[in-house]
Amino acid sequence: DMLRGSLESERPLGRWLAGGVSIAGFVDVARAWRRLGGLAPSRVYVDAGGGLRVRGAGGIVRLDIAHGLRGGGTRVSAGWGGAWPR
Repeated sequence: DMLRGSLESERPLGRWLAGGVSIAGFVDVARAWRRLGGLAPSRVYVDAGGGLRVRGAGGIVRLDIAHGLRGGGTRVSAGWGGAWPR
């Protein structure tokens, strides 16, 4: 089992007819418990980062970079999310 949460803020940079571009800052938090093999619950992990959001009629493309505030490590990720049904 895992509990996770995220807090994000976006600031628009520009708009066009079908969408726009924005920058985002975020903090993600996660903790696992009842782990396989009877391992003890994990520590609480916190990552902070920023990214670029490009919205269009078909959805949103995300490009993020985040750094682990506990344990270090930096990661780059990209993703796509479909448009919310109307």
